[in-house]
Amino acid sequence: IEERLHDTPILYADNVQERGWYTVHVNAVYLRAGGGESAVFPEGSKPEDALKLDVSDSTINAGGIIVDSGTTDTYLPRSLSHAFQSAWKEIVGDD
Repeated sequence: IEERLHDTPILYADNVQERGWYTVHVNAVYLRAGGGESAVFPEGSKPEDALKLDVSDSTINAGGIIVDSGTTDTYLPRSLSHAFQSAWKEIVGDD
């Protein structure tokens, strides 16, 4: 890995399947006011500044979570919809 090509620290996740898609286990989903370009909290902020979605990891991982380096799209399970919309509204103040 050529770290000088990266602007932010690299985060790694284990592949939880032996074959097929690169499937990962996601423990939690957070929304951070002001957004960001990295999963690492910027200097001066702390994890308490992010809002954790009120869902279990089994709900998050239902159906499997895959990493596809060929796209920037993110698809969330429909079962996260209510929790995501509630957190979004709390941070942004609008639907």
